[in-house]
Amino acid sequence: MMKSRLETALLVDEHDLYRTALAQLIKGQLDFKEVVESDQYPWALSWLGGNDHVALMVLTLDLVAANGGSEAVCDIRRLCPELSIVVTSDGARRDEVLDLLAAGVRGFLPRGLRAAGVVEALRTVLAGQVFLPRGLLDGEAGANREPVLVPGRAAVPAGLTARQQQVVRLIAAGKSNKEIARALRLAEGTIKVHVNALYRTLSVRNRASAVAALAQNGWRQAS
Repeated sequence: MMKSRLETALLVDEHDLYRTALAQLIKGQLDFKEVVESDQYPWALSWLGGNDHVALMVLTLDLVAANGGSEAVCDIRRLCPELSIVVTSDGARRDEVLDLLAAGVRGFLPRGLRAAGVVEALRTVLAGQVFLPRGLLDGEAGANREPVLVPGRAAVPAGLTARQQQVVRLIAAGKSNKEIARALRLAEGTIKVHVNALYRTLSVRNRASAVAALAQNGWRQAS
């Protein structure tokens, strides 16, 4: 649960207009005492190392990618293990999303998301969940009707069966149930049973949430 009054948020974004608007939104709607802004990742990382009262960091995917991708996120996590990290982007590849989730990113914000959506997303992250925009990891048309909300400490199965691992890998690759059934030479109904079992185990409601939960807990898609 969020505290009644949060301390500091750190925004790192090269675009002044977007950064300033986001800062005003965070301070006004999320009740932060302070919002620190920068357009330089090295400065932000250095500043973060000397400040342990930061609750939220929002930075662009371009800056993350330019500074080592998931390794940049790991550097931030080493400095502030409890920090909620959110990435803004105009678009991201599936493999980028999975790598950053596994490294510790708690949310992805589309740059075109409206103010109310941004506030909802950040509140979700600050409440200990993972937020992804609809459709970011879904592989099926029409499969993005529900928001992707992942429990902060979703339980990963102690040991997936070989068949379940095959199904998970194909889900992460964006395959539909029909395509998975064809690839594994199984009935589509059998695949649905496996998928629904995974949902129950991970306490999620859709495919994207399942993949995000697994990535958050260190699962990697086999190459």
